[in-house]
Amino acid sequence: MKLVDIDKIIVGKRLREGYYKTDIHEMVVSMRTFGQLVPLVVRRNSDGTYTLIAGERRLLAAKKLGWKQIGVVEVEQEVDDEEATCLEVVENLHRRNFTWQEEVKALKVLHESMAKKAEKENRPWTLEHTAQVVGRSKATVSRDLQLADNLEVIPGLSERPTKKSAHNFARRQLDFAVRQYIAKQELDKVMGSRYQLHVGDCVEVMKKELSDESVDLIVTDPPFGIDMHTELTCWKSWKGMIYDDSHKSYRELMKNFFQEAFRVLRPGRHCYVLCGWEWIFYLMELAESCGFVCPGVPGVWVRGVGGWRRHMDRLCSNYYQILFAAKPYPETNKWQDMNGYCDAAFYDITRVSSVRRHPAEAPVELFQRFIQLSSVKHEVVLDPFCGSGSCGVAAIYEKRRFIGIDIEPKWIQLTKLRIEEAIGGQQK
Repeated sequence: MKLVDIDKIIVGKRLREGYYKTDIHEMVVSMRTFGQLVPLVVRRNSDGTYTLIAGERRLLAAKKLGWKQIGVVEVEQEVDDEEATCLEVVENLHRRNFTWQEEVKALKVLHESMAKKAEKENRPWTLEHTAQVVGRSKATVSRDLQLADNLEVIPGLSERPTKKSAHNFARRQLDFAVRQYIAKQELDKVMGSRYQLHVGDCVEVMKKELSDESVDLIVTDPPFGIDMHTELTCWKSWKGMIYDDSHKSYRELMKNFFQEAFRVLRPGRHCYVLCGWEWIFYLMELAESCGFVCPGVPGVWVRGVGGWRRHMDRLCSNYYQILFAAKPYPETNKWQDMNGYCDAAFYDITRVSSVRRHPAEAPVELFQRFIQLSSVKHEVVLDPFCGSGSCGVAAIYEKRRFIGIDIEPKWIQLTKLRIEEAIGGQQK
């Protein structure tokens, strides 16, 4: 290592292209304390100046400290831009704490520069060669290079705090992009129109009309098993509607429902079922016995205050429970992520407070939330107990296809009317 005047060292444009930020505070402290431990790499020019090949941060630190001279090592041969870039990137990958964004960008610069140099010399350059240069596994280098490419095309990726969270975020976004592409390709194959409606027992209809793994999302608000015909006698006269809602029939219905739901749902996809508080753990056990996985805590939709209050000797219920179930992939026992983070409690969606067309009419916004979380455009949403049709309207608003089933013909007619209104509103 020999000393040369700092003002004779020329920094080329290559080192100013910004593939990493110039943060030299730690380098200044180190060189003030211990002196210069590593020389710069330079090439001597014919006019007595030197072109910097590697060590820009040490040069900047020396200038910050007011040094007049700095130690260098000269290289005799001509160093092209690709080789010079590689020297600088390798040095900083080993010596500097990059942010993950800067690290993967620098690795991409290194790989592309080495590949370009190898091409000029008519020799191969692979991921394995880059991995050997930086001392990492081929798989790690491959993931980081993919992450560098994804930074340019996936919105919000650069905001992830760690490389691991960025990898997971990119994987989720790419999964949803692939799903949307597939759904668009199948748009005319699965069903000719934007919706299908069926009158009948949902279990029998699913058996007859729906093939295996043909549905992308199930969202439904079934009967609650609360013995309406005995306990809530005021519902008997509600426009002539009455279900067999006994505890026994409810158990049998939901058992058969989950069996068919598991069959028609695609692997990895989700199922949301609203229920009363007294049934949530029973339904979770039932769903899991049919093959579903019920991860995390049950959801809660807080419907808001007001309305009819029945009890003065206990707390009145103002919420619905929400069962979240997923159909795992057989080989991994994993399932698709949601399209974003979501708390288990929904406080910001209020019940339908205007004149209801159905005694248990749920707000469209609630179904929209589930559809946004667990599906993409053009995918098929199934509601086997479609009732007032709120789920169907939500599916149309979110540009999904919809299959609705209900045992009451008049609710299917109401669903059709509301869906056609929604479609007409979108076309205006």
